[in-house]
Amino acid sequence: MTEFTDPASRLEALVASVQPKFRARFLAVIRSIKDERSLEDISALLLAGQVEEALVTAEVAALRMSNLFNQVVILSGEATAASISGNLEILLDFDHVNQHALSVMTRNRLRWVQEFVSEQREATRAALLDGIERGVNPIEQARAFRDSIGLTRYQQEIVNNYRRNLNELSPRALARELRDRRFDRTVNRAIRDGVPLRQDQIEQMVSRYADRWVKYRSEVIARTESLASVHAGNNEMYRQAIEAGHLDAGDLTRRWDTSKLPNVRDSHAAMEGQQVGIGELFTSGLGNSLEFPGDDRAPVEDTAQCVCAVTTRYTSAAREAAQAGLVSAQPL
Repeated sequence: MTEFTDPASRLEALVASVQPKFRARFLAVIRSIKDERSLEDISALLLAGQVEEALVTAEVAALRMSNLFNQVVILSGEATAASISGNLEILLDFDHVNQHALSVMTRNRLRWVQEFVSEQREATRAALLDGIERGVNPIEQARAFRDSIGLTRYQQEIVNNYRRNLNELSPRALARELRDRRFDRTVNRAIRDGVPLRQDQIEQMVSRYADRWVKYRSEVIARTESLASVHAGNNEMYRQAIEAGHLDAGDLTRRWDTSKLPNVRDSHAAMEGQQVGIGELFTSGLGNSLEFPGDDRAPVEDTAQCVCAVTTRYTSAAREAAQAGLVSAQPL
């Protein structure tokens, strides 16, 4: 029996097309937040102990970003509707106001907002504690606060360590992958001559380094969130088609596709070719359950920067049923 296939390559292409949107939106949001308040304003809030008020911008950033998640879920759902329609010669539309679809999008947005705000609080706390330990003045503390916007706690600690390397004239400062190499000559000279770098030089280097970590994070977010949103929309469209009677879940099988790229994590390489039915879960090499690549209900070690996709196959029996009018499909 001939099968008609909705290939993983279709989702991979869609993921690739929306990644630049996630990356650009994240960078634009972070940039706008940093521009909204002057160092003097931030310094005044910190001196008054109003750290929470200063952090309100993090929540605003998360909300500005979250609208894109829904847009991509809808885009993916509509693309999947077109794919199914073309394969089965029926007319399908993605219902983005369907209660279940709204639930999926709401969960997606809330999860992102909560994660971003939580990570930002931790990163900011790490930046402020570092400033307190260094005994910096209020303006420098405010600068550290602003530079932390857009970073995770782990990334902020890396930035803090880079600053220490520069202050201590440690050669480790020249081994940082994301450093701005245009400063290497200055740092090399300072290390060779044993002459401390000026604080304004250090702050410029550290700010540039932090900016590059923000850009790196934008790329990670783009890969992770575009994958999750595209697959969420795809999954929801298949669910709607089955619920409406246009497809029979028993006629469908889903196969995990790693795309055979060299950077696939081991726990997913072990999943290559794994097949499950509609509504069933895949099992990663770590033993975690995922409904699709990037499933936000799975641990981060099985979702971050995933490059996998899912192939959905349906047999000619489904096509024949639709063409024969045995299901409530509207012919094109």
